[in-house]
Amino acid sequence: MVVAFWRITLKQQFILHSIFTDKMIFQANRQIKVFGSCKKGIDIIVTFPHQEIKIKTKEETFVVDIAPMDVTTSGFSFSVETKKQKQTIYNCLVGEVFLLLGELNMDMPLSLSYDTYVPENTQLRYFIAADLPYASAAEEFPDIFKSTSEWNTLDRISAKSFSAIGYHIANLLYENIKTPIGFVQVSNLQSTIFAFADYQEIMNHEELKDIVIAYQKSLNSYTEKNEYEKRVKSAMLDYILSMDSKVLPMGPKHPNRPSRIYDMILSKFSHHSFRAAIMYHGESCIPNHTNYGSGLCAVISSLRNHGTDSKLPFFYVQIAGSEYPQFTHDEVSFLREAQADCHKPPEGIYMVTAIDLGDETSIRPKDKSMISERICNLMLEKLYKIGKNTMSPTLYSYQKGKGKIAVHTQYNSLNLVSKSTKCIGFFESSDGIHFHEISKVELMNNQIDIPISSDTIEVRYAYSNHPNMDVYSSNDLPLLPFRIRL
Repeated sequence: MVVAFWRITLKQQFILHSIFTDKMIFQANRQIKVFGSCKKGIDIIVTFPHQEIKIKTKEETFVVDIAPMDVTTSGFSFSVETKKQKQTIYNCLVGEVFLLLGELNMDMPLSLSYDTYVPENTQLRYFIAADLPYASAAEEFPDIFKSTSEWNTLDRISAKSFSAIGYHIANLLYENIKTPIGFVQVSNLQSTIFAFADYQEIMNHEELKDIVIAYQKSLNSYTEKNEYEKRVKSAMLDYILSMDSKVLPMGPKHPNRPSRIYDMILSKFSHHSFRAAIMYHGESCIPNHTNYGSGLCAVISSLRNHGTDSKLPFFYVQIAGSEYPQFTHDEVSFLREAQADCHKPPEGIYMVTAIDLGDETSIRPKDKSMISERICNLMLEKLYKIGKNTMSPTLYSYQKGKGKIAVHTQYNSLNLVSKSTKCIGFFESSDGIHFHEISKVELMNNQIDIPISSDTIEVRYAYSNHPNMDVYSSNDLPLLPFRIRL
C-alpha cells in the first residue's frame, strides 16, 4: 500500500525526499541515510563533511549510507550530484531528532495555546510533514493541499504554526542537554490510531482484523464503474470546507482509512533516524476503546520493525480529563485503561498522563506547558539519565484482607499524598453497575489501604470522564486510574 512520493521529470535525474531541506537536523551518532527517487543506471555522488560516497543506481529509488556524525552545533552543507544535476542542502546541524505523532492535541499550534512567547534559538528546528489524504490531492486541489514541507528554526514567526507541545519540549530539552533539537511533526486533527499503523502490522493483531474487514467491505460496496470516484468528487467540496472526514465515503481517498498516515508519510521516513517518538492521541478513538491498545501496539511495531531502530523509545500521553458529553464514563475510562495497558517501561514504551490537566469543557486544552514538562522530564530520565521518579504511580498489585484491600503501586517510589487530605475518588460496587464512594481510605508510603464491604466485587479509582484527581506522588504526579475486580 506504499504510495510513491517522488516523480522524476525529463530534466531531473534524482529527487531527494522532502525532509532534505535547508536547516535540517540529523540524529547524532546514528548512520545517516540520504534517499530519494532517481533514474536507473546513473552515478550519484553524495558529499558530506569529510565524506564522499559514490553509487550507481539500480532501481528508481536510492539510499546512500553516510557514517554517523557527532553533535554539530555549527551549520554545514552537503550535496547530492550527478553529471547533469546538483543539489546542495545548507545550514544543517547534528543533534537529537524526535518524531511527533498525534491528533488534535499534538496538532494544536503554538498560536492557539496560552504561552505564545518564542525566544529565538537557531539550535531548535522543526519540520511539519505535508498531510495529504491521497497521493494526487495536491495536484487536484493545489490551493488546499500542499505536497512540500521545509525545516524551520523556532523563531517568533514560524514557530506559531508548530505544535505547542513540541515547542515546549524542545525548549525544556535544550535547557538540559544543550544540544541541537529537531522535531518532525506528523499530525492530523481527527485521525484514528489505525491510520498511523502499517497495514501488515494491523493484520498481525487478530483483534484488529475486523478493522481491515470493514474497510474491504466498504471497497466492495462500490459495484458500479467509477462509483467511488464519483462519490468522492461530489463530497470533496464539503470535506474541504469542513475538514470533517465523516462527509467522505470510506475508500482509498479517505483520510482515515487504515494505514493512510503510515503509507503517505511515516513509511517515507523509514530511512531517517530518530532518537524517540512522542505521541498524543486517543480522543477520536473512544468508540474503539476495545481495540485501541492493539492499535497503539501496531503503531509502535510499525515504527520499530520498518525504521532504523528496532527498539525506538516511544513516549505517549494518556488523554486529558474532560466532560466528553457524547460518551459514557466507562467508555472514556476504558480508553484510558487501554492506553495504560500499553505502558511497558522495560520495553522502552512510556506513558505520561494528562488526566488531571484537562479542560472540563474542551477536549483540546490550551495549556500545553505542564504535559510538555511531564513528557520532557520522563525523556530526560529514560534517554539521558537526568532525574528520577518521573512516571506516575501505577497499580502494581493488591492483597485482599478482612474488610479491606491493600493496593501496592509501582514506577514511582515516592510517598503518596492526598491533596484533599481525605483520599477521595475511590468507589466500590456490589454489582459492577452501581458505585458509591469509599471513605476512610488511608495512604502509607506508596501503599493504599481501601476499606470494602463484604459484598464488594469491584473497586475503582478516578474512573470518570473528568475525575477529581486527589492522590499524587510527593513530586506531584497523579496516581493513574485503576479498577480491581474481586
